Amino acid sequence: MLERVRTEGADTIYRCETCGKAKLRFDHAKGLGQCVVCGYGLNDITFNRMNGAEGPAERMPVNFRRPSPPGQFVPAWEDQDARIYLRGRHVTEEDCYAARLLYADDCVYCPITSVLDGAPAMMKRSVLPGEKGWRSFPIDKGAYVFGKVPPGGVVILCEGVFDVLSPGLYGRAIALLGKTASPAVQHWLCEHYLKIIIWLDPDGPGREGSADLVEQFRHRLYKVDVVEI
Repeated sequence: MLERVRTEGADTIYRCETCGKAKLRFDHAKGLGQCVVCGYGLNDITFNRMNGAEGPAERMPVNFRRPSPPGQFVPAWEDQDARIYLRGRHVTEEDCYAARLLYADDCVYCPITSVLDGAPAMMKRSVLPGEKGWRSFPIDKGAYVFGKVPPGGVVILCEGVFDVLSPGLYGRAIALLGKTASPAVQHWLCEHYLKIIIWLDPDGPGREGSADLVEQFRHRLYKVDVVEI
């Protein structure tokens, strides 16, 4: 059950179950909420489930289905809701299977890899309307990346999972799961590649991240190309 903290105007503030901060703002009139710290989002259906009740039937999406029993994973493309969600993100069936995306409990699960040979991990993302953001990061997130290691000494660096999957870059790009590369990831990349193409969002934070990455790799690599979307 979510811990209610206070009321601010039309919003009720709860403690976020993901990051633990009292920063989850929920508008009960709209049936939508989001944590301003970690980005965890939920709608009234998820909110009511978390608090032991079902949401109003008239607000229930037409294609809504009960969540699968815990641990009942299936390939994401084999579930209708997940398939619709992934197609909306321009993910192809081929890349879905290649990336080993799974589905359970209204969430798409994405495997990520530790560059330090740590334990395999997964991130999950809800397919329900109004819910955004990846969850279930490992504690040492800075040691993990997403994507298949490309051959040939050349790699494209992206920020997130869908920055790799949506443009069809799986097998050629790796997601840093953020706008920076930890020292462990920098060292790993420099061991495997002679040329890095940095492809982050063209907004302010993305440009700053690109500049930081160029500076980090400049003294280590033969060449660094910066490519803006």
